[in-house]
Amino acid sequence: MPETLHLRTAPCRSAAIQHLLDRTVRTESSGALLTELMGRLDTSKERLDPAIDSHAWLDLHLSPYLYAAESAEGLDVLDVGCSHGYGTAALAEVARSAVGFDLYPEVIRRATTEFGRDNLRFLVHDANDPFPFQDESFDLVFSSEVIEHVREQDLCVGEMARVLRPGGTLILKTPNRPYARKDNPFHTHEFLREELDELLRRHFGCVRVGHFGLHPVWGVRKVELPQVDYPQECGPPIPVPCGCLIEVFLRPDVTFEHKDAGADLLARCRKAEEAAQ
Repeated sequence: MPETLHLRTAPCRSAAIQHLLDRTVRTESSGALLTELMGRLDTSKERLDPAIDSHAWLDLHLSPYLYAAESAEGLDVLDVGCSHGYGTAALAEVARSAVGFDLYPEVIRRATTEFGRDNLRFLVHDANDPFPFQDESFDLVFSSEVIEHVREQDLCVGEMARVLRPGGTLILKTPNRPYARKDNPFHTHEFLREELDELLRRHFGCVRVGHFGLHPVWGVRKVELPQVDYPQECGPPIPVPCGCLIEVFLRPDVTFEHKDAGADLLARCRKAEEAAQ
């Protein structure tokens, strides 16, 4: 019986992003579903391209953005290291405004063409350098899988704090060193949980470092598919008028309770409120 795997991260309100997620992966048996999925995850590179990469890989990279979107409603948001802009576009669906920057001009040109709109803009900038924004310009700064690429990590985190308004939030995701790919040529330094906590506390008074993961939620339902006649060794083909739709929703899951709970670290930091006058 044919089966279809739909892998989506919910919720996602952007029509442009949903279009990327709504592709399906087909496989012949339920036992091969996850094998097919994992076979599509290319871990040999560091930058995802939504035009050519698998729907599953795109979904995994979008998941921290969708987690951050829960905290972005009505806010001014900065995405540090936005890549092709698909995640920044998801944030812009709920934010008052969103700005994303990345090092490579061709990537920013493409992001602007595909996702740019009134409340969303992109610019070229190197995260190793001071950010081109005034103090206290944003309510939320988000960065996923970027700080491990940066040489000037202390400067970068300091700039994240500087551009936040009092009471603003930093959400930062980075690989957990024990689980990271060994000898990754793209990374300057990967963090242990304690190291990341120490770096962030130089610039923020309130810091929580936990672990980011994805919690699969399965759903199975009967669906009508184009009729397929399955041949028999003896007798006429057997018509099979229906199939089984297996949906997998990957929901972001963050835990702060366990010291060593997963492959990715996620930090939430809050900038102190202004002192009472």
